[in-house]
Amino acid sequence: MAGGATERLTFYRAADVAERLGCSHWWVKEQARNRRIPYCWIGGSCRFTEEHVAEIARLTEVQPAETPVVGRTRRTAVPARPESTSRLVARVPRRARAAGPAKRPRDSEGEGETWDSQRTAEATGAAVTRPGPAAT
Repeated sequence: MAGGATERLTFYRAADVAERLGCSHWWVKEQARNRRIPYCWIGGSCRFTEEHVAEIARLTEVQPAETPVVGRTRRTAVPARPESTSRLVARVPRRARAAGPAKRPRDSEGEGETWDSQRTAEATGAAVTRPGPAAT
């Protein structure tokens, strides 16, 4: 040893460092595990020196912006869209399309029509034609 002076290093555990930094020991361990902060691997666990704690403080320091933020800019309201003249029509579910056109329950005249033809007629604005009662 040069000069006869012996300097003994003091090592701190993650919980001790967390207490000094004002954070959780989980955060300190996670940052060390991801190699974002300096540490020593001694005896199967991570240990920290005074220099490590100072370096962690420097690494997490946030510098002020170069140009000061004077004020927040306000967003202008989005102009309302004009009222739509067409009516939205829901699509037929995929499993119903694969099975073919579904029949509508029979109405009072005893006739039914496919849902697809009714939706198509409503979407195009065409009148839905239904057969009248059977002539006897």
